[in-house]
Amino acid sequence: MTLLLCGAAVPALAGGVVEELKLGILDHDVPDLWSGFRAEPDSVDINIEALLSPSAPFLGGTVRPALGGTINTVGATSHAYIDARWQYEMPSGVFFGLGIGGAVGSCSWRTRI
Repeated sequence: MTLLLCGAAVPALAGGVVEELKLGILDHDVPDLWSGFRAEPDSVDINIEALLSPSAPFLGGTVRPALGGTINTVGATSHAYIDARWQYEMPSGVFFGLGIGGAVGSCSWRTRI
């Protein structure tokens, strides 16, 4: 599990393939967040994501393709993903998004005792 520590979004230039770039820092494998156990070392993940065009309005938000990846800073599990993302953004810049797609990861499946 990961927990977002901070993030930033940068709108891309009009007319390009990339509509928005997002960069975030995540806390990797947060203890007791969901599973109640830790499988990997305490570390930091760097996340980068691109929201691509074209986009289509849907249910008050926007649907568009997203491509991204999370890189672990100590060699624990990293992954890359692609999805169709529905995102609703409030005037303040706070957003909510849901996506469906696929991911590949480096899954080490080791247990720390």
